[in-house]
Amino acid sequence: MKKIISTAFLLVISVSANMVSAQMQAFSKAQMQAIQSDNVTTFKKNFAKADYNKCLAVKDDALSALGFSSLYGRNNIVKFLLDNQADVNKECNGKTPLALAKLGKKEQTEQLLIQKGAK
Repeated sequence: MKKIISTAFLLVISVSANMVSAQMQAFSKAQMQAIQSDNVTTFKKNFAKADYNKCLAVKDDALSALGFSSLYGRNNIVKFLLDNQADVNKECNGKTPLALAKLGKKEQTEQLLIQKGAK
């Protein structure tokens, strides 16, 4: 009986976790291209202001728009987001934009983030 209850419990947890992860909005191809372009006008066409601080799915990870931009050193987008109330310390899957800039070895981006209070 304990095995049945344990198995049922694990199944419920697994299904719940999958439902939560399925509900997370993913970056669209257009949004990823907008960030990669480093063009603010293109970015604004593809992102609502409400999306600036959301964690969006990318493959098996989640990043904010600022985190994604920081990882790739897209400094025009980084500056725009910082000037438009993006959370400089927003964590998605335990990674901040500063940690992502360091991961991507984007020193200029790191400096921009630190100037705006990144920790």
